[in-house]
Amino acid sequence: MHGVKGFKDLEPILEHAQMEAELVISHCTFSLDWLLPELTALNRRARISRITIYSKCGRKVVLPTRCSPRLARPLHGISRSGKLLLETCRPGDLPWPHNLTRVVTLPNHGRCDHTYAYHMATRYDQLSPLVFFLKDTSFKNGWTILKKRQYPVDVMAAQAVSSGFSCRMARRAEHGQQYSVWHIREVLTEYESLRYATKHDQATRPEHRTPFNSPFRPMSAWLSQSGVFANASSGFLPDVEAPFRQLSTQSLWPACYGGGFATKRSQIRRWPQQMWQRLARALSRGDNIEEGHYAERLWAVLLVKPPSRNASRALLCAANRQIRLYQATRQLMGLLYLCNCTSQCSARGLQALPTPIRELG
Repeated sequence: MHGVKGFKDLEPILEHAQMEAELVISHCTFSLDWLLPELTALNRRARISRITIYSKCGRKVVLPTRCSPRLARPLHGISRSGKLLLETCRPGDLPWPHNLTRVVTLPNHGRCDHTYAYHMATRYDQLSPLVFFLKDTSFKNGWTILKKRQYPVDVMAAQAVSSGFSCRMARRAEHGQQYSVWHIREVLTEYESLRYATKHDQATRPEHRTPFNSPFRPMSAWLSQSGVFANASSGFLPDVEAPFRQLSTQSLWPACYGGGFATKRSQIRRWPQQMWQRLARALSRGDNIEEGHYAERLWAVLLVKPPSRNASRALLCAANRQIRLYQATRQLMGLLYLCNCTSQCSARGLQALPTPIRELG
């Protein structure tokens, strides 16, 4: 619920964040030039062990060879006014580490969410301590209100080292509204997309005419019946029953929008490898599928340590309202906003929250 940390606030953490890190990139058609200056910044804060690029659209992956002066990267994060501060990279910055790069071709299934689940499932025992999951469209598209608010990867590294998870998309604090990552679970899980495959999306690709709508709707039905965590006949699957039953009792769930995040290996391994395998299979039904939107709302739920009951009460107290519907697409259902960080519950409750919960709020 607190304001977004600036780069200077994170410098002490960054100086101690010399952790081995890997990057997982979901690639379709866009250039990766934007990533080179980000790698330069990250290399000063972490040891890059490998870069895995999953090519899913049949296009050749062209790796940038050097930093071009026309490229710009977020250097100082986000100012208190919400402005993203940029610095043009220098031609002498880090060249692309070809010796650390692996390109893997996958079928065009499930977009970036399938890519991430596939990597967790297949590289489960070889993950680096810190893992970044990013997509090639990081600076190409997205909602107008959100695409300008992305953390640079070196700041994400500091947040993930400190909290175990970092969302690429920063929280909003505009027009007096403070948006949180926290959502009312019962509202969030009633999400179902009201937007079908559009003409420019799937309808022009006859080889990808898989129905957009999931067989399990809304999201709560997918969670309880799809066979990833539970099925209709026997309930929770044995290998995830204890942790997912605990999650199902939480009043608040976090959600990370935008298709990019970083997390620790230990957070991924809180869940068995078989669960990630099931999730990857569930996201293989087609190219643009509703299940991908469910997964987008689930990454932080699976990778962030749940808040205590007292922490949830404090977060709810600090939020004056919740969003039930966002425009016509239900994108931010249940999200807490208009958070009053000067309220009594903020002063008494939020300041006492564990560091990961404070930083994510």
